[in-house]
Amino acid sequence: KHPNMGTYRGLDGVLTVFSLGKAARVGNGHKAVNMTKIKHTKSHFSIFSIYKDCFYNSISPFKIPLMSIEAYLLAAIAVSLTGLSKSGFAGGLGILGVPVLTLVMPAVEAAALLLPILVCIDVLSVWRYRAAWSTEVILALLPGAGIGILLGAIGFAHLDPNVVKIGIGLMALGFVARIALAGSNTNQTKNSVSRPGIFLASLVSGFAGFVAHAGGPPIKAALLTWKLEKTAFVATNSVFFFILNGAKVAGYAMLGLFSISGLAASASLLPFVGLGVAVGFALHNRISQTHFTHLAYGLLALAGVNLVIGGVSDVIG
Repeated sequence: KHPNMGTYRGLDGVLTVFSLGKAARVGNGHKAVNMTKIKHTKSHFSIFSIYKDCFYNSISPFKIPLMSIEAYLLAAIAVSLTGLSKSGFAGGLGILGVPVLTLVMPAVEAAALLLPILVCIDVLSVWRYRAAWSTEVILALLPGAGIGILLGAIGFAHLDPNVVKIGIGLMALGFVARIALAGSNTNQTKNSVSRPGIFLASLVSGFAGFVAHAGGPPIKAALLTWKLEKTAFVATNSVFFFILNGAKVAGYAMLGLFSISGLAASASLLPFVGLGVAVGFALHNRISQTHFTHLAYGLLALAGVNLVIGGVSDVIG
């Protein structure tokens, strides 16, 4: 096999052979790669356009190609669980999305596939809970988050996302452990919330969300200290991440992480998003405030464990 030959099995099971042409230097220090399909089982020939590899040559020129059946089923399960947890319980299971998809595609491609879906979930949740969010909390969270996103964009190419994941996971587990050891303090109100702590949590969320798609745990911890009613909790979380993910979309676009094929793949998963969101809305209406709070802490702990285990396994693997 020629060293510049590659293969790809599409959704239809047809094996296609590609010839990777020599990379040519283009603007901004990136490379363009000629992708020419030279063989197809149906004897069909076509020429692919030149794709720009904008992420330091670590992403396939396709960004997100056609998925196999196995990859599509995993993606469908991931987005359904994400829609359910974000719309009903302000997240938790959603943090499993990227790790699940990395079983069948590179992590950056998985993140680019999921980001438009996260925005769609946020839009549906914001509309559903449009009268319930806390403007005070949103305004308190946004300054730190904006700074965090900026820092994440600057350090995106120089940081190991696994180290970020481990740090965020340990923070989440530490928060849950502190609450568990201290016991439930029913007298705590939003007036006892530490403003510097909220700023730090939102900054870490913006930074970790951009670098490693791990911005949920810091915000969930911050909102739990605010003692919000369950619907206000989910609504405020939804508005915050609608703004945060919107900013991330702009950043990902500037880094060249989106493609037509990737957006088409995201769009094909929207029915599963709708299913998960509908189930999440229904479960939210049926769960009590006490059970909601306990579940929120449990999902936060689960997210922390997942981040630590995933980050450590990737570092040592």
